Amino acid sequence: MPVKRGFEVRFLLIIALICAPAIWASSPSSLEVEDESVLDVIAGKIERPIPEYWEAKLDDVLNAGLSPLETDLQAAEIENQLNRQDNALDRISKRLSDSTTPEDANPGLYRLRAEVALNLWWMGGKGNYTPDVCLMIALDSAGMQSDAKYLKQVTTWARDAKMEEEDELLPDILGLAADADSLNASDLAGAEGALIRFIRHHGAWENFDVMYALSSLYQAQGKPNLAHFARLRAWELHESGNRSMVRGAEQITDIKAVTSPPGILDADSQTLVRAQYTSRRTYARKWNEARAAYAAAELRKGPPGDSVTFWASFQAPPSDVSKDGGKKPESEDKVQPGSNGAKVKRTWITLGILFVLLILGGITKARISRSATKLVENTTQSEGED
Repeated sequence: MPVKRGFEVRFLLIIALICAPAIWASSPSSLEVEDESVLDVIAGKIERPIPEYWEAKLDDVLNAGLSPLETDLQAAEIENQLNRQDNALDRISKRLSDSTTPEDANPGLYRLRAEVALNLWWMGGKGNYTPDVCLMIALDSAGMQSDAKYLKQVTTWARDAKMEEEDELLPDILGLAADADSLNASDLAGAEGALIRFIRHHGAWENFDVMYALSSLYQAQGKPNLAHFARLRAWELHESGNRSMVRGAEQITDIKAVTSPPGILDADSQTLVRAQYTSRRTYARKWNEARAAYAAAELRKGPPGDSVTFWASFQAPPSDVSKDGGKKPESEDKVQPGSNGAKVKRTWITLGILFVLLILGGITKARISRSATKLVENTTQSEGED
């Protein structure tokens, strides 16, 4: 009987150890992100230079006495930041057609040309640079780059993506909605880094399709909370008029239905993530408004936008967003749902259960050992009597 009881306890112990990771896995309130700045980018808190900064830089570049090639490279990048992509594309095309341009400069020119053309494509084109022309330039230029993997991915998606059926999932930039296993772990990590860099670099990438691609990526990585966080930003952008560039997407009547893959969070978990998203978005708006007001006041005083001390006196508004993504608890005794306190409590309860199971396993093992010893002694004694 003791042996049977010991086997049962050890079996339960093994099951508990196997299930332990699931028991203390990230709660629905955890946003499963190592770099908190990623949450800032998704929420819209992005530190980009003001237009006056770029205007001053452009003046410096044009009067710096640089080589014609270096002048055009830097000026085109600045014009891109000033949303004068048509001027930038003209400048790059002229440089590429110039026979004096060294061939080793072409890769950098083609990459910049692809980025500028894609930015203008996202923005709907300008003048002779219609969306179709921009896409053609981007496809041609990205194809000249051996290391522009994700630029090629975006341009190929922009050319081919189409909504075939009304009830199918909307095609995302990375192709994960159709095939969640299409990218391996390293590709997924690389794609996240590329998309976040694109968003930081230019506001044209802070759009529905990029946020939706991030949500699909996080879903494929097994991060449903972070996926829903990005999905909420995509939905907000859609509601504000920033719609998908996928052909046929204009016919979509329910954007949530075609961007919610299998395995999406349950209603309660969605509520917790939404609370965190709302908190971060609210702060991002306050931060952007404070930054714009500060810049306007400083510019009225006279310092140029590229002054090294321009932002020296800027004070960001106080944040009530905790590291966990939700609002900070009002006190240690009053912990908000989804806060660190709740997670710590769950972890200690789980560890306590495992500790008890380990003790039971030890006791059972000792009983088994004693029973075995006693059995040997009895057997030896019986043999002696015989």
